[in-house]
Amino acid sequence: MQHEFKSIKTANSLKFKGNSHCGGKQRCLIAFTSAAVGAHALITTLVVVVVVVVVVVVVVVVVVVVVVVVVVVVVVVVVVVVVVVVIVAAAAAAEAEAAAAAVVV
Repeated sequence: MQHEFKSIKTANSLKFKGNSHCGGKQRCLIAFTSAAVGAHALITTLVVVVVVVVVVVVVVVVVVVVVVVVVVVVVVVVVVVVVVVVIVAAAAAAEAEAAAAAVVV
């Protein structure tokens, strides 16, 4: 128990009385503040990177969805035009056949 107390006391004196590895209270405060600022900058950078990646992914997904919708609309329009042309051609052929049949009779 006495040894633990001495260890704690020695550690405290080294940490707070100017004999620490970073040179005392003021330098420790500066070192810890610098570390905190560095960590904050790292976290901020990571958050910015994550936000940029998310925005890029969302933009890519939106562009892909828009392209797919445009392609589907174009295909539907082409199919409708082809169907209308076929129906009109069939109607014209039927009308011509009816007219030819009327002339023959």
